[in-house]
Amino acid sequence: MLINGMVEPCSVSTDLPIIISWLDEAFEQASYSIQVTDESGTLLFQEEKQTSVRKATIKLSPSTEAHQVFFVQLSLRSREKTKRNFSSRFTTISQGIKKAEWITRLDHPIAKEATYFRDNPTIILSKTLQLDSQIKNAWIDLCGLGYYTLFINGERVGNDYLNNDVTNYDKVVYYDTYEISDFLTIGENLVAVELGNGWYNPAPINILGKYNVRKQLSIGKPCLIASVELEEIEGKRWQLSTDGSWRSSEGNILMNNLFVGEKVTDQIRKKNDKTVKIPGPSGVLTPSSIPKIQRVEKCLPKRTTCLGDKVIVDFGEIISGQIDFIVSKKFTGKIIMNYSEELSNEKTLDFSSTISGAYGITDHELGITPNQRIIQSDTLEKNKQADFHFSNQYTYHSFRYVELIFNEPIVFEEVIQDLSAFRVHTNVEAITEFDSSSPILNNLWRVGLQTRLNNIHSYFEDCTRERFGYGGDIVALIDSHLYSIDGSNLLKKVLIDFINDQTIEGGIPATAPFVGIMTNGPSNKAGAIDWQLVLPTIANKLIEFYDETQFVRQFTSSLIKHIRYLLSFDFDYVKMCSLGDWGSIDEKRDGLVITSPDQEFCSACSYSIILQEYLAVMEQLSEDALVQQLVKKIAEVNQTILTTYYRPEEGCFGEGTQSSYIFAIKAKLLDRKKQSDLAEQLAQLIERTGGIISAGIFGMSWVYDQLQRFGYKEILFSWLTSLEPLSYHSMFAETGTLSEHFPLQDQQSTYNGSLNHAMFSSYSAWMVKQFLGISFPEGIFKKVVIRPQTELPVEKVTGSFKTPYGKIQLQWKKVEEMIIGEIVLPKNISYEMSFSSEDWQIEEHVQEREEHQELLLKMTRK
Repeated sequence: MLINGMVEPCSVSTDLPIIISWLDEAFEQASYSIQVTDESGTLLFQEEKQTSVRKATIKLSPSTEAHQVFFVQLSLRSREKTKRNFSSRFTTISQGIKKAEWITRLDHPIAKEATYFRDNPTIILSKTLQLDSQIKNAWIDLCGLGYYTLFINGERVGNDYLNNDVTNYDKVVYYDTYEISDFLTIGENLVAVELGNGWYNPAPINILGKYNVRKQLSIGKPCLIASVELEEIEGKRWQLSTDGSWRSSEGNILMNNLFVGEKVTDQIRKKNDKTVKIPGPSGVLTPSSIPKIQRVEKCLPKRTTCLGDKVIVDFGEIISGQIDFIVSKKFTGKIIMNYSEELSNEKTLDFSSTISGAYGITDHELGITPNQRIIQSDTLEKNKQADFHFSNQYTYHSFRYVELIFNEPIVFEEVIQDLSAFRVHTNVEAITEFDSSSPILNNLWRVGLQTRLNNIHSYFEDCTRERFGYGGDIVALIDSHLYSIDGSNLLKKVLIDFINDQTIEGGIPATAPFVGIMTNGPSNKAGAIDWQLVLPTIANKLIEFYDETQFVRQFTSSLIKHIRYLLSFDFDYVKMCSLGDWGSIDEKRDGLVITSPDQEFCSACSYSIILQEYLAVMEQLSEDALVQQLVKKIAEVNQTILTTYYRPEEGCFGEGTQSSYIFAIKAKLLDRKKQSDLAEQLAQLIERTGGIISAGIFGMSWVYDQLQRFGYKEILFSWLTSLEPLSYHSMFAETGTLSEHFPLQDQQSTYNGSLNHAMFSSYSAWMVKQFLGISFPEGIFKKVVIRPQTELPVEKVTGSFKTPYGKIQLQWKKVEEMIIGEIVLPKNISYEMSFSSEDWQIEEHVQEREEHQELLLKMTRK
């Protein structure tokens, strides 16, 4: 049972409707009843419904001042009157944190940019709690900016890292709630919070050589707001909030920055500083509702090369994560750790794919110059003759190789023990499993999913070099997210991120949070039109796929403001405000200007596409007047595009590139018959170029469904499974990740890109829909359509997809001249079998399995 999408959450607001959903794939539900009671057993809510829907909305009285625990009793009944009972609990939010004060250590205000990289130990703020009796319940609400780690009595609370949901802190500040009664004892208890810089105190570096995010983000000195609430066995309650009485001290991390790394020492100065209160950011304190960033997988080195005072450790594939090891007491001195995704040669790291920019400042003391390129690097200064555990805390790196440089030659095995790395990302649930007889398909699935996960850290990033939340990348990958992870709560948060950074005029920025990028944007702080497509796209997917119409409806005014903004431009101007099919193999460069293929035509199509996306949203929100206005405007825009760019004698648009065909079909410029002709010409063009699909991130995302719809699945299969030099296989064979560009034989890409970049992983949704044959055209809460593409040259496919009704499991294989398969469905799911041929025989069985029933479909075809 999930409450607002979480298991037994500790921060539920009763000011808003509460969504309770449940999963029992073994039970054929005909009705349900729900009761909500408080700790005294008083009934507060009751509902009974005759329905198979597994979601209910409850409304309680507005939240009180303190945390309250509520209990949910759920009873399901079948048509045969059998009954299943479930129970859960949730805790409401407390108002205590809103009465607390933002506090920090008194040493200096926001430091000068020129001294940012000098030693400035992490801030530790602590408070002693004296408990004279046993505690029944205890909670802490807290937010530490930029990142924080919570300790109670020296023990780390939770498994979360890089903790704080990144957003525009001037608009919203997300806080976390932990139930901490198990950490407390009678007597003295020490609550301590360490603060890292994170995105709230970013470095003044020039990312991509020009974007100093300190000039755009809501920034400040690392600070804490927190409230501890305790309930004794006898029922007495009391709260303790952050104020000037908390103690301040220093941690052992002397410098920390997301893009650079950390400098750590084993000598902590025993110094207590004064604690002061400060205003803090102006954003509304809001409970977090997304999964936390965690260490999700431990990775061990594959090879170690010792070169005197230097050791190069190879982890076998690129990791987005943190390093962890123990330094023996035998060693004292300095260790520098440099990180890279590739090597120049066996002895030298190549940093070109991970350099985020230049320092942008002069610091003579540290030898830093403005144009000095930044590499990802950590430093350990070890002074004591005792074992020391080094582990990243407030940074993460993108690396396959780690170079450890010692101040003298060493015997590596004697100095470094238990060296490992951890993959670190927002711990969203992977809902799809895929395996087949094709190793390259299996690698495609694994690498696509892993690269996307590598670049999720409380929002969807493009890569670990830039770490920006680009709207265009989100649009290109959204279907693959829907068909591989449970991302509903994360998508809601990202939708709010973009709305919070909406411009005064109504435009949407290229990234959220806004970092200053306005390339080809139509107005101040707004992104290119194809990047602004992110707002209606997320809104549409939340409505259509996740049935979240009510959630989206609360932002109707912001969506309409964006539509009015889009409609305010003259078409001849707005058609230029786009980047076209960004990232295409066919792009060209002239100095600093990169031009996508058929950029003007594709940009014009982007304007039509964003209006069509909004048309779908407004139809769902029943904004009838605006629907009519959009219908009229789209017809006018498409007619103008036809008049300007269509070449009827060739039957194509613009220059006739692959991107132009894909954008034309996506924008629905022609009727279905002529769209079919466009698809045929596109297929022929791909074949003439050796089967290479050269589209950029948007075209590559849309081409799978477009060519599939018109019967060209073989071309897609050949492209995905190609072993040629220019292919997906060549892209990830060495790195285990996808990159920003396809490898070009005998020529350079238009610019150096990241080797850990997710924007071309859009094929994943197509793999689920075609090989597993699982799709949800009406949304994940409606019926599943099952249509595996067994005609493609794959001998065997197995996999599963977790739905709100349970897990769908599927397998099929080719045996001699037959195809046989099984599909196991939750007994209560609605499904439709859809095959291109009538030769299939389907047998339906109900099977007993571990005290529950499943629906088993056996399919055969000669």
